[in-house]
Amino acid sequence: ARHALAALEHAPDARIAPHALRLLALARFRQRDLEEAGACVTQARRLTPPRDARGLAALDHLAGLMALERGDAGLAVELLLTAREHRRAAADVEGECACLDAIADAFARTGRLSASLALLEDVDRLREKVGDDLGRAYSKRSGAEALLAVGDAEAALRLALEARQLAASHRLEQLDLAAAVIAARAYLVTGRAVQAEAELNRVRRRAKDSFSS
Repeated sequence: ARHALAALEHAPDARIAPHALRLLALARFRQRDLEEAGACVTQARRLTPPRDARGLAALDHLAGLMALERGDAGLAVELLLTAREHRRAAADVEGECACLDAIADAFARTGRLSASLALLEDVDRLREKVGDDLGRAYSKRSGAEALLAVGDAEAALRLALEARQLAASHRLEQLDLAAAVIAARAYLVTGRAVQAEAELNRVRRRAKDSFSS
């Protein structure tokens, strides 16, 4: 498929081939075929003009996520920072926030939890400024997990419950349930077993309902 798409580079619209290759790279990444995804990114990069900030941002962002999956957090951060600059050049605030989320994830995976938390707070403020409640739900979930890891269970609980509320308002069931599990862990750490059990029972009921349907 990649070689067939590359043949489109001689099409009248030069944007067709790199765009198609970016989509194929994303599909292969989601299938966990990192080798083929990387080959698509390399090929798409060769066909993407330097003035196409959005296209370059998408490629560097995806390459950063692939590096993170391979365990190379240093390279991931480098690529994601480059992607962020392209996002900024394209005035893509949502994309910039997604880059920062991924960088925060890289920091968390390498034990730099304080840096991860600080970055997630910046992202949350930026998303609040532009009214991106959907993105804020993800940022708050990630922040709650990081706070729990550094031992601040009360703050983790607050963010987890906020994430749940935002997720529920957008009908994001998986995110809602993930935030509920974090809330349950925070309740347990703070000695509130009854509340923790209530959260976990809620998760079990929702999971059962989803399976039944």
